[in-house]
Amino acid sequence: MNDTAFFTDQYLSYKTRIISSIEHLRDVTYEKSNDKLQRAILELNIYIYFLVLLLLGFVILIRFDKPIVITPVKKKKPIKKPIKKK
Repeated sequence: MNDTAFFTDQYLSYKTRIISSIEHLRDVTYEKSNDKLQRAILELNIYIYFLVLLLLGFVILIRFDKPIVITPVKKKKPIKKPIKKK
C-alpha cells in the first residue's frame, strides 16, 4: 500500500466532506432529540400541574360541600325515684 495516497489533496477533501457530513448528522439528530425531549418535559409539567389543581379542587369541593354543624348534646334529666317512707 502506498503511504502517499493518504496525504493527497483529493483524499483530504473526501475525508473532510465525510467528517463534516457525520458532524452535521450528529448535530441534526441532537437538535431533534433535544426538541422532542423538551416538548415531552413541557407536556409532563402541564399534566402534573393539571392533576395537582384537579386534586385541590376535589379537596375543596369535598371539604366545603356540607357545612360542619356541631349540635350541642342535650343532657337528659335524671329520673327521680320517689322516696319510700316506712
